[in-house]
Amino acid sequence: MAKQPRGTRILKEYSKIKNDIESFSKLESDYNDAISLMKSTIDENDEEFFSEIENELLKSEKLVKRKETNFLFTDGADNTEIHSGVGGTESDD
Repeated sequence: MAKQPRGTRILKEYSKIKNDIESFSKLESDYNDAISLMKSTIDENDEEFFSEIENELLKSEKLVKRKETNFLFTDGADNTEIHSGVGGTESDD
């Protein structure tokens, strides 16, 4: 595989970082909006609306966890394999 010119690599990295920042900023904004709505919903005691907000917060939480995992494993050498079954040296007995 041919090596990319330095400028191309830098632009790709810049684009990826910019997308990550925008994604996290949107998540933060959505989360803060949901918290504000939840506080006002608690004051009004609207159970149905509270349930909707709770579901949205759970979706956001899952997305944040996924993004955190993607953020941690950004290097090409960060491949991970998961195999089911018993592990450790004790299982060899």
